[in-house]
Amino acid sequence: MRLLLSLLFVAAPLLAGNATIRIHYPDTSVDMFVRGESPLSWNSGQRAQRQGQTWTFSVNVNGRTEFKPLVDDRDWSKGANFFVYPGDNLDIYPFFHNSRGTLEIKRNFHSPQLGNSRSLRIYLPPSYSENSLKHYPVVYAQDAQNLFEDATSFGGEWRIDENLDGGIESGFLAEMIVVGIDNTYARMSEYTPTTDARYGGGDAANYLAFLRDTVKPYIDQQYRTLPSARHTAVLGSSLGGLFAFYAGWTEPDVFGNVLAMSPSFWWDNEVVLNSLGAGTPMRDISIYLDSGDAGPSKDGAPQTNAVRDALHALGYQFGSDLSHWLEPGADHSEAAWSARVFRPLRALSTVGGFPER
Repeated sequence: MRLLLSLLFVAAPLLAGNATIRIHYPDTSVDMFVRGESPLSWNSGQRAQRQGQTWTFSVNVNGRTEFKPLVDDRDWSKGANFFVYPGDNLDIYPFFHNSRGTLEIKRNFHSPQLGNSRSLRIYLPPSYSENSLKHYPVVYAQDAQNLFEDATSFGGEWRIDENLDGGIESGFLAEMIVVGIDNTYARMSEYTPTTDARYGGGDAANYLAFLRDTVKPYIDQQYRTLPSARHTAVLGSSLGGLFAFYAGWTEPDVFGNVLAMSPSFWWDNEVVLNSLGAGTPMRDISIYLDSGDAGPSKDGAPQTNAVRDALHALGYQFGSDLSHWLEPGADHSEAAWSARVFRPLRALSTVGGFPER
């Protein structure tokens, strides 16, 4: 899946030509201006023309041109700068005031597939409450107790909300909704696709059905999401990383992006690696893998590297639909995942990840 975030990367011709920018924003009491590099100016803006909740601005540009919208030629939009090219008709959904996202918790969310209940912990990005016209990609993350709050975590939180807030503000990360799904006493069984001779497990098919048929429809109904596979990711670490890979590999038409941190590819005598032999059909998904190399297990680096190489042999290309990171000295721990969770989030924001509508 060769997908680029259009806010950062837009393929277009280099010849000079006209470009049209459409700025979508719900507050019609303001005026919208555009500043940028030549032929625009960073010192004073040019007014865009409003029709309803859309402001339109056309400009003749010579190659890639960086710009940013302002409210009343005073308040700059937050987050990354935008780029426009000759011939573009570019739609953007800026925000100007909020710097922090919000966390909502849906308690006692029932799974008919598994016969149990758990909490969903839902991060909404800074612009969500400000720009009601914007829809967002979604990351479905496992072990939600560890993602946002130290008080509920096992061994320390990942600080996903702080990572996203800071990364969005600086332009390093794209805006996205993160849906954290709490684990349960049946974590090992729910996250594993086959039965391991020593540890048991093997109920991931039912957990995947819960995610696909119950959680995702609920989120798509209740929130302003971009529901397509290319805008949907699954994130997890350890057994959660094993499940993330399984989910994308099994349901590529639903979950188009895999974010597998320190995945437990040792499970069931390396069943994942053994399933990736020559001739295995590729899935139309983008895959991020990582690990450390410390501790008794070396954080599963040998198994993760082997899966990486097998995927590459099947035709996945680094920098396009396959990303890999090895963190020297990192072990298999919440602290290690917290320290580098920005990397899979960044992978969604650049090569191989979420495009912006």
